Amino acid sequence: MEVRRATAWIACDVEASLPAGDHVAVVGRVRDLAAPCPPRKPLIFHRGRTARLDRAHGVHAPSHSFVWWDR
Repeated sequence: MEVRRATAWIACDVEASLPAGDHVAVVGRVRDLAAPCPPRKPLIFHRGRTARLDRAHGVHAPSHSFVWWDR
């Protein structure tokens, strides 16, 4: 399976869906996943708008930003 112009793709079977505030969390069993070669630059949605990661050149992201994740 290939999705044109996608940064990556995952094919899965939905196992469950759960309410998560004003969203729905979906749990899926992955059947296939892939990414194009050469890799494409991702587009992200953050704080109500989209941005390309390739525009973040020179922005410092401290390594301690996700320390809470390992707790």
